[in-house]
Amino acid sequence: MKRPLFYISILFLLFINACEIEHEVMCYPQRVKTVSGADATITADYKYEGNLLDHIVWSNSQTHYFSYSTEDQLVKIEEFNYKQLIKKELRMDYEGDQLMRVDKFISRLDYQTRTEEDTSYLAYHTFDHSGGEVSEEEVYIRNDESEDFTLRFKKEYDYDLSGNISSMVSMDVVSGDTAEAYTFSYDYHKNPFNALKLYFNGESFINNVLQREDLVNDKVYTYQVIYNASQYPQQINIKEGILIQVITFDYTCE
Repeated sequence: MKRPLFYISILFLLFINACEIEHEVMCYPQRVKTVSGADATITADYKYEGNLLDHIVWSNSQTHYFSYSTEDQLVKIEEFNYKQLIKKELRMDYEGDQLMRVDKFISRLDYQTRTEEDTSYLAYHTFDHSGGEVSEEEVYIRNDESEDFTLRFKKEYDYDLSGNISSMVSMDVVSGDTAEAYTFSYDYHKNPFNALKLYFNGESFINNVLQREDLVNDKVYTYQVIYNASQYPQQINIKEGILIQVITFDYTCE
């Protein structure tokens, strides 16, 4: 008569274990510190409203603010540089879930009031998609004399099976030369910014880069990733022959 109870207990334990396995830990960066060389250290503190990134406070006198639509799509980034007294602004347009255009502006900040003055329209980027991913990007830059916008760069992207960018090629339309060309390989762990709603800027935020090859300048960068208990990067050591940069991460996980 005790066997049914025994089996029920086993099934209950299996159910609990299955629930624990299915629970996916999500981590949000709180502080990111980048050390480049002996004296170049920059920290970035991430501030949130709920699970949405609200702003980043940088140690080099910058603060970046993030604005969202009612559907929680990122629609604007305002980058205040209080040392140089300038503000850069990016505005995003979508069709459904797909980013179609980013417009870039720059303003001068008043020394005393920090209010915006002399806003200029700098450039805009347009995006084509294939299979739900950005496949092509065109960059139009404003001519200061004519105030016309001219197509300057065309970029093409390829992806691996996980959705990471595996290669990027940027052509200078004016000169006809290859401006940039990279290939990437990745691990299978989550990127520090995986949980954030960020706009497409030519980087992948799914997994972590292990190697980046600069085909134009014939350089290879390797990324040594040290993981925390939640399998997010705790430290990334970037090398190009020698160690050139160390990035460390602090998180809040749930």
